Amino acid sequence: MDLTIIHENGDRKGARQIFAGKAIVRIGRHLDNDCELNSNGDRGVSSFHAELRIEDGRVRVVDTGSTNGVFVNAVRVSDAFLSPTDLVELGEGGPAFRVEGAPPMPAGEKKYGQRTVGMMIESALARAGLARKGGTSKSTEYFEALVEKKVRRTSAVLRWTIAASVLVLAAAGTASGVYLYRNRSVQVVQTTQVNYGDATGSAVAAANRYTIFMLAGQPRLPQGFGPLQGFCSAFAVKDDVLATNAHCVRVASEQFAGIVAIMNGVPAGRYPVSRMVAHPGYVKGEISPDVGLMRVAARLPYVVSIAPATELAQIAPGAPMFLYGFPGRLNREDAPEATFVNGDIGRVTTFDQRLGNFGENTLLQHSAFSTGGTSGSPMFNSAGRVIGINAGGYLEGAEVLHGYNFGMRIDLIEPLFAMLGSG
Repeated sequence: MDLTIIHENGDRKGARQIFAGKAIVRIGRHLDNDCELNSNGDRGVSSFHAELRIEDGRVRVVDTGSTNGVFVNAVRVSDAFLSPTDLVELGEGGPAFRVEGAPPMPAGEKKYGQRTVGMMIESALARAGLARKGGTSKSTEYFEALVEKKVRRTSAVLRWTIAASVLVLAAAGTASGVYLYRNRSVQVVQTTQVNYGDATGSAVAAANRYTIFMLAGQPRLPQGFGPLQGFCSAFAVKDDVLATNAHCVRVASEQFAGIVAIMNGVPAGRYPVSRMVAHPGYVKGEISPDVGLMRVAARLPYVVSIAPATELAQIAPGAPMFLYGFPGRLNREDAPEATFVNGDIGRVTTFDQRLGNFGENTLLQHSAFSTGGTSGSPMFNSAGRVIGINAGGYLEGAEVLHGYNFGMRIDLIEPLFAMLGSG
C-alpha cells in the first residue's frame, strides 16, 4: 500500500511526497524522519512528532509524544484512522497535510481511539464548565455517543452551508461575468481572473524542487554515440510518470539513445526512461497539442499538484505564473540546477488564436523567460499548482519575440495516460 502526503500548509505547502511500501512513516523535524519538516520554518513541530501507520489496510495517525499535539479536522487526537479528505495538523495552526491512499471510513467504524475520545470529552466538559471531579455518573460510551451525534450534526450543517455558499457564488459570479461550467462544451463569453493563492515564488520553488527533471540522452552519431547531453525539461505527475512536450518525445526518439531523467539538484538521481508517448494531435512546426508523457523505471519521491478544472477555467490575462526548468545553455548533467522565473499570462486562446470555449482555450501565452531547454517545464499558478507545460515562443520572421512565449494547458495530457499504459 502506497501513501502520498499532500502538504496543505507549512514550509512544504504544495508538495506531494510518495512513500511506497512503508508500513510506518515517521514525521517530524529530525533528519531521521521519513517525512522531514523544516527545522527552522516549522518550529512548532517536535523532532519526532507523529507517525502514519498502515493497519489492516487502514491508515492511522499517531501522536508520538509531541509537544503541541496532532489535530485531525481541528480535533486534537492521540491517534485516529484517516480518510483522504481528513486534514492533519501538527500543532494547532501548524503544518497540515492530507493522506492519499487512506481508504474512506467504513460506515459505523469508530474514527478515534478511546484515549482520543476521552480527550475530546474532557475538553468539551471544560469548555462547558463541567470538568469532572472525582468521576462522573455518565459512562464514556454516553459521552462518546454525544460526541458522535455532534459530529454528525455538524457535518450535516456544513454540507448545507457549503451548498448555500455555492449557490450564492454562482449567482454572484453570473452577475459579474464569471461563469461556472458544468462541462467543457459551455461557451465562454467573459472571464474574470481569479488568483487561487498567494504563494511566493520561493515557496513554489521550494515545494517543487525535486519534482523537476532534466531530460538527457546520448546523441546518435555516425561513429556511435556521444556523451550524455541535456535537451529538455520534464516534471513528475505520477510516481513513475513525467510530463513534457511532444516535440521533446520526438527529439528523444529520433536523436538520442538511452534517455534518462536527472532530478533537479541531485546529480546522482537518474531515472531511466522506459516508454514515451506524444499527443497524436501534435504536428511538427505548427501550434498544436505539444504534450507528451514518459514512464521511468523507478518510483519518484515527489510529484506536482495539478490545478483542477475550476482553476483552469479561470486562467485569464494578467494572472501571475511561474516557470521551472533547464535553460539550454545552463543544462549541466553533472550539476542539474533548474532555473525558476516568473511572468504573467498574456492571453488564453485556441491553437488558431481565437477565443473559444473552455475545452478549446488550451493555448496559454505567457511572458516568463524561455529558451530551448525549458521546453517541457511546468507552469505554476499563484497557488503552486500546475496549469500548463511550457512549449515554445513566437517568431517574427526568423527573430524570436522575447516575452511572447506559450504553453499547453495541463489537461491536454489526460488522454495520454491510457496510451502510455501501465508500468
